[in-house]
Amino acid sequence: MPEFDVVPFRLGAPTPQPKNPKLSKFYGQVAEMILGKAVVQAEFPQRVFEVVKSKEADKNPVRIYERLCQALAKISPAAELAILDLSQWTGAIPMIGSIPGKAFMHIAHAIGASITDWPEARILAVLLPKLPEPEDQAYRQLSTYIRQDRVILFSDDMETTYSREPNIPYGSTLLHVLDNPLEMLKRKLIIRRGWYARGLDDVTSSYARHFFDGSNCGRELERLLATTLRDPQLHPDLVVYHSAGSTWLKGPLSTVCRDHDLKCYEYEEGSQETELPGQVESAEGKRVLLVVPVVDTGATACRVAERLEELLQPAEVQVLAALSTVGRKERMGKRTICQGAGRSAEYFLRVRQEDVHSEDDACDPVRIGTSISRIDQGDDGRLSTYEFWDLVKTAGLKDEDDVPHWRPALGKVPNLPRMLDTYGCWLATKIWAGVARIVRQLSQDTVFVCPGGEQGAGKLAHHLEVATEAQVVRIPRDLVDAVAEQAIAPSATWNAASAWCQRLLPATSPSVVLFDEFVRSGKTMKAMRDILEARDIPILGSCCLVDFSPDEPKPNFHCLYAWNRRSHLPGD
Repeated sequence: MPEFDVVPFRLGAPTPQPKNPKLSKFYGQVAEMILGKAVVQAEFPQRVFEVVKSKEADKNPVRIYERLCQALAKISPAAELAILDLSQWTGAIPMIGSIPGKAFMHIAHAIGASITDWPEARILAVLLPKLPEPEDQAYRQLSTYIRQDRVILFSDDMETTYSREPNIPYGSTLLHVLDNPLEMLKRKLIIRRGWYARGLDDVTSSYARHFFDGSNCGRELERLLATTLRDPQLHPDLVVYHSAGSTWLKGPLSTVCRDHDLKCYEYEEGSQETELPGQVESAEGKRVLLVVPVVDTGATACRVAERLEELLQPAEVQVLAALSTVGRKERMGKRTICQGAGRSAEYFLRVRQEDVHSEDDACDPVRIGTSISRIDQGDDGRLSTYEFWDLVKTAGLKDEDDVPHWRPALGKVPNLPRMLDTYGCWLATKIWAGVARIVRQLSQDTVFVCPGGEQGAGKLAHHLEVATEAQVVRIPRDLVDAVAEQAIAPSATWNAASAWCQRLLPATSPSVVLFDEFVRSGKTMKAMRDILEARDIPILGSCCLVDFSPDEPKPNFHCLYAWNRRSHLPGD
């Protein structure tokens, strides 16, 4: 079996060699994604890691060059791929934001000097906190190797230089294998776009465009809440939960309070507020923690905290929010919510809200009578006409890329990849909900299959993996195209050494749902269907974001929006 190796080098890490078994699994998955086949890691139990500590790197950065050259020389001669881990998520380097320019220059020089002695077919994958800019001197030093994909850069924010497979699921693998509840909360959070009314006494003064839904983040919220409640500076005597209509935090909070033997009470303004003092045994002189899903302007949290002080007479009411729309820090921050009273709230994650005043010309509920969105509205797995074009207005248009050989480009199309950047988890959960309505057997064992190497399909695949924990397999685009053009037989695409084949050929074949960014001619879907049917793999149905040929019959098919594109978009 082909080998890969991990470069025995650490920059500023507290320990010279990671002991986390999850890392070995992660490195193996990265190697399989790049090489496209099953691999085994080279074993050197006695090999010593070359380490450059932070202070040493600052004072004498040439040490980085010297020790990295020594480490690169230790790679197994049989390794087809080597992984140089300089990622923050894996703990290979400290959380410093990015690798300083001087340090990265020495890293680039060491790679350039060492790779000339390597076998020409060997690939070096470099895992970084951030990708350097193409105009950076260090990037230019490696540019020839990067263009050839002999050196492939990956970043913690899920970008890559890999030209053959720009949508390789590196980010999904990193999230699932490694242990970072804050990062998972950020990636899994569902952001719904709509018109959510604000105001007092039934008078709407403005609208929020986003509703933040953490209903699929239960595990992450439980861990963050547990860590926070153990903080000796917070350490409440009892907890009060205020939902303001968002119920997704109630379950995780109840679980954590039960595990920590903390009393947790629910409080809603109006009918329940007079009942609370009778439910609470005694709060006088105690520390009360008010927990809310989101703090936006802070007015509601401030008002509730003041009311709790009146009702319960505690020594102190502190406020904790899972999310905040304001704050200097993106993660684990603190913000003011009552200017006059000097009250503040701690939060896990800062999110971005859009506000539109009711008198603004862009306020569609007032201007054209658009329906006001409800927090508790059900999900039928589709986008309304208004929702779709509102998203298109936000994301913009682009020239169609990733065009199959057998049809002309569509010209200007909605920029679905950009749409997925912000609303990917929302759209992914809609896809899941819609498919579940037509496929009764849908379960976590179902495998979603898409063409590889496409920007839109790749981003949708990532969000399906993250938001719904779906299993996704990407069939290489060149094989799909070859079958669609009848250049090869579907059965000829199967190769037992290919990683995608191994995912689809366990002892018991999985049931499959096909998906793509959008459907036009249907040839891509048919080619993937032919490939799977060549091995008798059962196909439950298919789905996409946008169907450009809704008049064509498609059994067991679901799309978020159907558009019979007879008219041209601006710029066509």
